[in-house]
Amino acid sequence: MNQLAREKYCHGLEPRMVTEAPMNVILSPAIEERIEREVATGRYPDRNQLIEDALRDFLDRRQRDESRVQALRRIAQAVDDAGLYERVLLPDRE
Repeated sequence: MNQLAREKYCHGLEPRMVTEAPMNVILSPAIEERIEREVATGRYPDRNQLIEDALRDFLDRRQRDESRVQALRRIAQAVDDAGLYERVLLPDRE
């Protein structure tokens, strides 16, 4: 198995050695250029860290959004179960 060992930097923590299989991803030239510009600013030690952080942020945001949707569904179900929808939005039906 072809594995890659590299130092991994996570949000200001001490570097640690990680052994992982490489993942190949094809990106558009425009995205590659943006990644290179961002790494050149010095905010990230390399492209891998930038992409890992961006993906982590995306997945965290997606999980938060899904939690919000589930909460709204529970609220909507409670409103429906209590009959509040009909009383507030359809007052002529009483």
